[in-house]
Amino acid sequence: MSDKVVPGRNTAAAEGDVVVFHIGLRINRLRAFSSWFPAFMSMPRMLRELSQEMSRLNAVHAGRCSLSC
Repeated sequence: MSDKVVPGRNTAAAEGDVVVFHIGLRINRLRAFSSWFPAFMSMPRMLRELSQEMSRLNAVHAGRCSLSC
């Protein structure tokens, strides 16, 4: 990895199955509180669930089970 930020859009040359989890929140209008606040409040729950399922995700990544395991 590099410490430099690469501007623009980038892709990776990956072989096989690839899964990317992108969890984030962008606030376009701060005053539109009711549009972004529910997503903001659910973020800790999403991250907690993802961290609890990390062993299952690693097993899927290693090819030891299918996505339905």
